Amino acid sequence: MLYLSTTQGVLRVNPETAEIARLGPAGTSTESLAVAGPVIIAAVTPNYGVPMRDPLLPRANQGAMRSTDAGKTWQPVAAAFPALR
Repeated sequence: MLYLSTTQGVLRVNPETAEIARLGPAGTSTESLAVAGPVIIAAVTPNYGVPMRDPLLPRANQGAMRSTDAGKTWQPVAAAFPALR
């Protein structure tokens, strides 16, 4: 699988079938991501394309978001890692 950061959130592309799935986080633009098995961490860009000013400081739809179920659900990184608050 190939994972992409886009202005439509994280996309997963199957290179064998060309099937594309939008994984989320919903209503966001992502600037970068890391994938390890079912865990995805995405840097969410505020204002669709404006570079992030405060990474890892989640507010409404910005900061780092984490999915532990291959993109089905998302939560702010600080909620998953209280030490980052």
